[in-house]
Amino acid sequence: MALNKRILFLTIFLFVEISVAATHVAVLETVSEKDVIGRSEKMFLTDKLRDRAKAVLPAYMGYVIMTRENINAMLPPGKSIEECEGSCLVETGKNIAADYVAQARVGKFGKQLTLTVELYETAANNLVASFTTRKDDAVGLLEDIEQESDKFF
Repeated sequence: MALNKRILFLTIFLFVEISVAATHVAVLETVSEKDVIGRSEKMFLTDKLRDRAKAVLPAYMGYVIMTRENINAMLPPGKSIEECEGSCLVETGKNIAADYVAQARVGKFGKQLTLTVELYETAANNLVASFTTRKDDAVGLLEDIEQESDKFF
């Protein structure tokens, strides 16, 4: 019985150590100017960016990619994730205890869609990575996320 308690204690201790030492990365919802792309397209672009973050920053290396549900649960009452961009991203990252926070923003340039993705380190308020692209449609933006995000993260 004493051996089982020791194993349980060691397991809990290691879990707590790993959780404390983990680097939390939040990929916030993609935002866009009014009527540029729809809600489902924004959510899909966000999901793809989050998937790429998980592939590039694996859990066994100490990274925790926060889910949409984690992020929403940790927001202050009355705060919507869609309300933030720019310097507000870092503040939001701090509010949800993320070490890094990323977000994509879709706009228009002429007849093309534009995509800007930024990654901030919350502790130092530093922009650590970004990329910008433009394509004819949301599918093209998705292709660029798949192509650029490995270097980005």
